[in-house]
Amino acid sequence: MNRAALAIIMGFLASLIGCGKEPPSPPPAPPANKFMIDYAHESEGVFCHGTFTLIGGKVRATWTVDGGGNKRSQNVNMTEEAFRGVWDSLNEIGDFKAGAVKDPQQALDPKTHHVVGIAFSLGGQMTTRTHMIPATSASPAFQDWLSSLGYPGK
Repeated sequence: MNRAALAIIMGFLASLIGCGKEPPSPPPAPPANKFMIDYAHESEGVFCHGTFTLIGGKVRATWTVDGGGNKRSQNVNMTEEAFRGVWDSLNEIGDFKAGAVKDPQQALDPKTHHVVGIAFSLGGQMTTRTHMIPATSASPAFQDWLSSLGYPGK
């Protein structure tokens, strides 16, 4: 048997038994779940904006306050357990259900409302919702929720 024929036969046998193949790549890790709460409200010329996230087991919480041209930001210490408590409350406090924005064209007014946007990704599927809670009639439960975020406003 000549060398060329032997090389072809050896190549064929190697392909049948898997020799020379690279090991298969491990399956990709499932996408990490992500949770974000975005808050905005302006009262008496003071604008408060908060961003709270839980991504990969890490919580980040920041308030930015801008009043009279004096803008300052501060990080808030928040545990994952505290974040999850705040997150779970979104489905328990009636203001969120009553204030759910259903019309994507609705103008958001942070002067008359507490504007709360949420976004979350579960298993790679992204969902967003927006809520407008009237500032003049927010429930005590909503006020407690806001306090649990370390709200720096009034």
